Amino acid sequence: KSKVAVQKALNETQILFDSLMQEYFG
Repeated sequence: KSKVAVQKALNETQILFDSLMQEYFG
């Protein structure tokens, strides 16, 4: 329904994923 909410959720998921990747390969 809300595009902004979806975008925010995607953004937070991306940040989480990035920190996970950094822990794995960093």
